[in-house]
Order: sequence, then C-alpha cells, then structure tokens
Amino acid sequence: YARLIWEFRRDEERAASYFEQAAQASPDDCSVLGAYAAFMWDVDEDEEPKNHAMPVHSAIVSAA
Repeated sequence: YARLIWEFRRDEERAASYFEQAAQASPDDCSVLGAYAAFMWDVDEDEEPKNHAMPVHSAIVSAA
C-alpha cells in the first residue's frame, strides 16, 4: 500500500509512515525492506541535493 501511495499520490510523508509500519511488522521480510529502500532511493532522487544524511530505519541496519 505504501508503494501505491508514493507512486500515484507522491505523498512522501504518508508513504514513509506506511513503509515504517511494514518494516516494524516484518523486520526480516526482504521484500518489505527492499521496497522501503527503493522508496528512500526514489525520494532522494526527487529532492534537490542536500548536505545531510538520510535517516536509516533500524530494521534495515540490523538486516545488513
């Protein structure tokens, strides 16, 4: 659902909230984490260059 919100509405805040909930509910699901990572990558490409690091969800760090 988060991917649909992002792709069709481009609602970054709402999509991020759904991705975070999904990652918390299924921290070992590589499909969920991969979709979340792709979303963060896409958001980063849509934004203008900034000089700060993007926050990383703890589930992604622990899965590495």
